[in-house]
Amino acid sequence: MHFPGAEALDFHTFTDLNLFNLDFLIKSGRAVMFPMYKGTYERITHRTVPGSSEERDETIHRSKDLRRSMDYLDKIPVLMINGRYDFVIPFETCQQPFFRLLGTPPADKRQVVLESGHGLPFTPWFKETLDWLDHYLGRVK
Repeated sequence: MHFPGAEALDFHTFTDLNLFNLDFLIKSGRAVMFPMYKGTYERITHRTVPGSSEERDETIHRSKDLRRSMDYLDKIPVLMINGRYDFVIPFETCQQPFFRLLGTPPADKRQVVLESGHGLPFTPWFKETLDWLDHYLGRVK
């Protein structure tokens, strides 16, 4: 399941997207679910004002889009990969509390913290992701 970054608010079509952070999954033989969330890509209407009730409502719509998409999956293990020195999503005040509050059973969730900032180094990011998928879904044949 993919949830895009802030670039999804700026690109008006899915074809504008650079899939560098997903193509390793596709090339490995995996399928990727990529919902079109409200306010992103082809579903962009206009920019919302930060902190407004309109922005809140759009965030709620996106979470509903995510939940509806997850209904198609049998089980939902969680792999969360972040950078320890991320200034956008700080480790101690955002990443750790979010991971701790995830409702996924501890045996089915894993947090990997890389020695990086917000931009993750590709090799460990891709390796951790593929190893996690092999563990839960089996190796691609």
